[in-house]
Amino acid sequence: MGTLMVRLCAVQLLFLLALFAHGFAEERAVLDATVYLTDADPKYPYLWNLWEGKYFSASVIPFQYHGKDAGGLKWNNKINIISDSITRDDVEFAAFRLRTYDFYFRMMKVDWEMPGSDASAQGASIGKVLEFVLPFRETDPHEVLRRYALSPNVRTFAITYEDTEKESAISGYAFELKTPLSSTHRFYRTVIGLVAIIGLGEAWYWSDAEANKVDWRYDGTWKDFGKKLGDGWTLDTNSFELNTINHTYTGATYYTFARSNEYDIFASFLFAATGSLVWEYAGEFRERVSLNDMVFTTLGGSILGEGLHNASIFVENKLPKHFLTTVLCFVIDPMREINRFLDYCYRDEGFRINVMFMSPGQMLYEREIQRKTGN
Repeated sequence: MGTLMVRLCAVQLLFLLALFAHGFAEERAVLDATVYLTDADPKYPYLWNLWEGKYFSASVIPFQYHGKDAGGLKWNNKINIISDSITRDDVEFAAFRLRTYDFYFRMMKVDWEMPGSDASAQGASIGKVLEFVLPFRETDPHEVLRRYALSPNVRTFAITYEDTEKESAISGYAFELKTPLSSTHRFYRTVIGLVAIIGLGEAWYWSDAEANKVDWRYDGTWKDFGKKLGDGWTLDTNSFELNTINHTYTGATYYTFARSNEYDIFASFLFAATGSLVWEYAGEFRERVSLNDMVFTTLGGSILGEGLHNASIFVENKLPKHFLTTVLCFVIDPMREINRFLDYCYRDEGFRINVMFMSPGQMLYEREIQRKTGN
């Protein structure tokens, strides 16, 4: 098993090198795409509440809150998101409107609605929309949306056409996305995932109990557990492969399981540290706590895990949508693909998104309406 893990780590590190070799131009383009948030109605400050609630703190994309009045909003070459409130069948909904320019410098509109009382779903929906909007600014939006249509999160997908004198041209898209899971759901899934990973490790540990007996110092009693707490940490003398490769990769699985459940880098690091502590104190309850295992699992696992997480996203975005691409992403970051499969299995009502590309005449009309109404 150790040899298999070494080979798997070697394959993953090759993809990390490919990711780092890609350069920083694309990253700078993403970071320059600041998202400006505006609430059209001060009585319903949905975006302000999300901003104050730190719902965007985990994103690498910078956000700025413009204010609670869309009247002075300048369109320019930026990403603007405006919120408003609508009522349908006595139910309050938060209506979001995203405006920006695409690769061909055409104005693009993206509209969607979310339940007015669910801030977590609102924040997650903005992240989902930005997943396909940001590439519009760097490449052909039609190709991006055709690829996005194959995503397991997309339920229905339709194309709208506009007839001209010469031909029919695509004027927009309408599709339904699965509603983003709540932060509570993500938390419990992450905890259950970590418990499952530790459980698999425990099964492997006891399958080779004879070899592990050399490190046993305690019996499985509460008295000995108290003694273990008092003895503190030590440096173990296990093999280099076990102390470095195995523990680092295990830490990476803790980290990537949390990271692919939409936690930020610091929170994922804490999950990795928690998994390591549980393993050292409960999984290996008959051994002294190993300081070097803690360092490699927590710190080394987080560093490797973040690289694998980004490498998987890079490969998915650059290669064609194909079964082999999914297999490759699974080899790089298995936890991310497992979470994506669980997302796919989750059933809900979803929310509908409308994307429309505007002609220069439509764009001028939109600006005039916005100027007169302040929306």
